[in-house]
Amino acid sequence: VLAPFEPTPASVIAADNIVTGSIAPRPTGPLAAAQPSPLSPRLDQEDWRRAQAALATALDPQGNGGAARWENSDNGHKGSFAPVGNAFLIKDDICRTFVSSLSLNEPEQWLQGTACRVSPTEWTIKTVSAWKRPG
Repeated sequence: VLAPFEPTPASVIAADNIVTGSIAPRPTGPLAAAQPSPLSPRLDQEDWRRAQAALATALDPQGNGGAARWENSDNGHKGSFAPVGNAFLIKDDICRTFVSSLSLNEPEQWLQGTACRVSPTEWTIKTVSAWKRPG
């Protein structure tokens, strides 16, 4: 004979902070609002902060058009961004295509994508995919 199902009260569910298996607890505080990197789930927040600064430098339409590198000496992760072509508009946003290298303590990975400027110093990546380096 089966007992009728009784739903768990919401107060019990909300108070459940037990970490089981390989699932890490959800971040709280300022880290909870941080967006993960669209380049790789292996980039931590400091990696992504440094990568975003390099992205903004490389894609700045007023810049020299050269590549910008970033590196996190704490974990050895590093990478670069290089603009491809001129800036263009998508729905009034200034956008630019790029290629990017990532070295996360393993063979270098290459990516290509498009990013759009959301403020004078901040760009958001709209698309990103694997790229095979010529040669």
